[in-house]
Amino acid sequence: MSQMGDQLRPHLPEGFVVPEELERAWTWMEEQGWGQTNAHGYFLTPYAGEFQLGIVFTPDATLEGLVESDTPGADQLVAIAEIAGDGSTGALWRDDAGAVRFVGLGSEGEYFLLADSAVEFLQLIAIGYRDLSTYVLGLPPEDDEAVEGHAAFREWVTETFGVEVPDEWPAVGSDEFTAWMEAKLGIEPEPTPDPPTGGATDVAGGVEVVLAALGAGDRDRAVLDLVQAAGITPDPEVLAAGGVRRLAKQLRSVGVEIDVERGKVDTIFIKVERGGSTITDPASLLTGVDALGSRERVAELLGPVERAGETWDRYVVGGRYLHFTFEADGLTKVVAMLSAP
Repeated sequence: MSQMGDQLRPHLPEGFVVPEELERAWTWMEEQGWGQTNAHGYFLTPYAGEFQLGIVFTPDATLEGLVESDTPGADQLVAIAEIAGDGSTGALWRDDAGAVRFVGLGSEGEYFLLADSAVEFLQLIAIGYRDLSTYVLGLPPEDDEAVEGHAAFREWVTETFGVEVPDEWPAVGSDEFTAWMEAKLGIEPEPTPDPPTGGATDVAGGVEVVLAALGAGDRDRAVLDLVQAAGITPDPEVLAAGGVRRLAKQLRSVGVEIDVERGKVDTIFIKVERGGSTITDPASLLTGVDALGSRERVAELLGPVERAGETWDRYVVGGRYLHFTFEADGLTKVVAMLSAP
């Protein structure tokens, strides 16, 4: 057993077992000489040197100030690492089905799922993010030094487990771990707002696919239809395993971003591209709109305007909100929302 695992063992609740893949990773890191003991305890990293370039494992990681020891479910969490410079903590979470998963507890009260398995977690940290937080995940890492510092570990993960390490990790946020934590802490979830009423109902074009995806589960057929309408043919296994968040990089490359809350599609951002896909080309997105997507023509099809600004109009369509942004040459962006501020 690694020194990290050996020192962590006394902190494990009864019956809690560290995943074997994580233990192998700790052993490998120690073989590289990347563990050190100082006056504050034992620390282990997936990179060399004394400067913090990413996650720092320590058996002395704590949930103090984040989760009290008498909180229901506290024995289902084991802190194992510092995951950001702001004091955020990475932990093992034994969910109610008994599976051990990897989660983050942010210093500002955020609770989010990082990975469903040990191998996924090792893939995540091998990318080379300096912090594992809601602010940086979902985009490529910006720190080249940190990415390069994880190169040896990245190679080891690839060779040892036969998996690819992606260039970026899906965004994290409100998810099933969030819901679990809030239930344990007695935090009432925010009520689901009633859908807006009125507005247009008879619309055609790619907008039908967009509206159908809003509120759908992130692995549902409606979401697959949306991804395909954006011009992407996804790997069904990737979508089934990780949901549409795993396709964020591909979607962003064609001008589409999808925000998922509690496993359901909450907001869809579309950057307009004339001659683009079914949902990015104005005339394809909304049947009857001219090639430029003029503000006047959109208003003729969808009016009345629910709310407007100098360069934007918002409409209620089919019980959803559609926010259109215009410039002098026509439509530039569409945001589809379940609820609106």
